[in-house]
Formats: sequence, structure tokens, C-alpha cells
Amino acid sequence: MIVSNTSPLVYLAALDDFEFLQELFSQVAIPRAVHQEIAVGGINLPVARAVEDAIKSWLFVKDVTSSKPPSSSKMAYILVRAKPSCWHPN
Repeated sequence: MIVSNTSPLVYLAALDDFEFLQELFSQVAIPRAVHQEIAVGGINLPVARAVEDAIKSWLFVKDVTSSKPPSSSKMAYILVRAKPSCWHPN
């Protein structure tokens, strides 16, 4: 299971390709703070609806105790390598 921060969730929801995370990783966790940020700050954005729908099946809210945050650059690299069309639509 991978842990995601807010940015990949926001970008994929804006691109209408949120389920791509599930295709790549099958299960994704988000820290409770990320869920709060999206639920409160993004309430009128596509990401809020996408997260709430995904929590019903493949997205999990977790308490993260690690002091080392996940690498967003690594996540972006994975997304670009796995599906470049999401960044450069035809």
C-alpha cells in the first residue's frame, strides 16, 4: 500500500483520472491530515467527491506516525512513467 499526499489526489481528480491510482496500487492510504485538508479546503472541488467515493472501497485514511514524508517527486515520476497521456492529452 502506498501513502499519498494531497497533490497527486488533486491533480488526478482535476484530470478526471482519479481511479488511475487504484489501477496502479490497488490500495492507497492518505494521512488523516490530508483527508481533513481535502474535506475542508476542497469541499467544492472534484477531489473532495473523488476521495469520498474512493474511501468506500480502495482509499484508506490512516494515522501516519513516520517523521519522513512520502516522496511526491517519486509519485509524480511513477505517474508520468505509467501513464504519460494523463499529462499530455491527445
